[in-house]
Amino acid sequence: MAVLTVAVVAAVVLAVVFTRFGGGGTAKGGEVFLQSAANKGPDPYTDSTVKEGSVPQGTSPTPGASSGAISQVQGVDGGTPGLYGGTQKTSSCDVEKQIKALQADPAKSGAFATVAGVRASGVPAYLRSLTSVQLRSDTRVTNHGYRDGAPTSYQAVLQAGTAVLVDGHGVPRVRCACGNPLTPPVAQHIALQPTGDHWASYQPSKLVVVVPAPIVVKVFVVYDTHRDDWFHRHTGDTGRHDQHVQPPQAPWQPSEPHKPGKPHDHEQQQKPGEPQNPQKPQNPQNPGKHDHEQQQNQQNQHQQNQQNQHQQNQQNQHQQNQQNQHQQNQQNQHQQNQQDQNQQNQQNQHQQNQNPQNPQKPGKHDHEQQQNQQNQNQQNQHQQNQQNQNQQNQNQQNQNKQDQNKQDQNKQDQQKKDQQKQDQNQNKQDQQKQDQNKQDQNKQQKPGEPQKPAKPQDQNQQNQQQNQNQNQQQNQNQQQNQNQNQQQNQNQHQNQHQKQ
Repeated sequence: MAVLTVAVVAAVVLAVVFTRFGGGGTAKGGEVFLQSAANKGPDPYTDSTVKEGSVPQGTSPTPGASSGAISQVQGVDGGTPGLYGGTQKTSSCDVEKQIKALQADPAKSGAFATVAGVRASGVPAYLRSLTSVQLRSDTRVTNHGYRDGAPTSYQAVLQAGTAVLVDGHGVPRVRCACGNPLTPPVAQHIALQPTGDHWASYQPSKLVVVVPAPIVVKVFVVYDTHRDDWFHRHTGDTGRHDQHVQPPQAPWQPSEPHKPGKPHDHEQQQKPGEPQNPQKPQNPQNPGKHDHEQQQNQQNQHQQNQQNQHQQNQQNQHQQNQQNQHQQNQQNQHQQNQQDQNQQNQQNQHQQNQNPQNPQKPGKHDHEQQQNQQNQNQQNQHQQNQQNQNQQNQNQQNQNKQDQNKQDQNKQDQQKKDQQKQDQNQNKQDQQKQDQNKQDQNKQQKPGEPQKPAKPQDQNQQNQQQNQNQNQQQNQNQQQNQNQNQQQNQNQHQNQHQKQ
């Protein structure tokens, strides 16, 4: 973001709203209160929430009266790299401590919310959305205190090194040493007389005013005051996610004080109580005139560039607003169409459910519709009953088939058992016959005679008889297997038919 290196032409209004600083003193109109980094100052909202060791050394006030009236200050973009300092991974302010302090006093919290422009319930979220940094230049602000149950305000200069919380546009919003809300300074056309603290490095010509960045700053480029290095800090972060970065190409550097009499000096120094003198016309033969005109042209060009940039930002914002409005209108139109459609459907349904207004003279068309609807309902009911009856009959048939199959299977099993028993009896009888024949042969043989061999013819008959019995047994087994296979095929066919 561009650094505003020229003085802002408009002066800052420094009218002091409240006139009693702590201790009973008074501050007259046209004064600005100087506040050192560690000083709590008048009418604080809370105790200091500055973390120990976060304020750089050399920021304590020094004795002596402040001198030098303030007439003009320098404006700096809130997103300028190096405008703010701090320590990497360390937050300068304890945000949670300030939240607890305000929650403990609802009246203060309400006054704080009024100044900040948020609801009282939204103060914690508002504070957590701010970013903790340190000022690198003496900075002009409007400081808001709290006294007698009401907010107060006064114009102030905060010393470089002051711990503050800045918003998404880089503008200081809270001074952590006192918990006071801050707003931009109020401009006026008279020089201001400083009062309050004093520090050695204070110079009116080095004061700055933070100008809101034209777009939201997502990441601040912060100068590490302890390590002489640079780091990134995300908006709203407490320092946990800080990342080291290389030095930026054109960082902000606190400017040297302007010396009166230089051609580029447009700030008139004025002593307290001395009336402002008009500038004397320069000598046309003064060789510094050309330099002055050149610098004036540069300032005019810079202001023109700023105006062009501002106009471009406004145009972009206008286009974005138009797009958002168009999308919103489309959404609203879509919702309206849906509501109209729902209302129309409800009306149609209501008309269908309503009886004719005149029961003595019903419309012919309505009567026909009702009659057709009744007939249709009757037909549907009849079809449903028929389908249920068919389903019950089908279920009963399937159950009967299953019972019949079970009976047939049991019968077949019983027949098979009976056949096996008959075969066993037959085999037993054949064995008994063979044993009897053998005994008869043994009886007919005389003692001492060798056993006569069986006649070939008798032996052949026995073998044939055995072969016939075996063949008969095999045929019976094959017949049983065929019956079983046939029964299985029938069962499978019936099951497939039932599934279909």
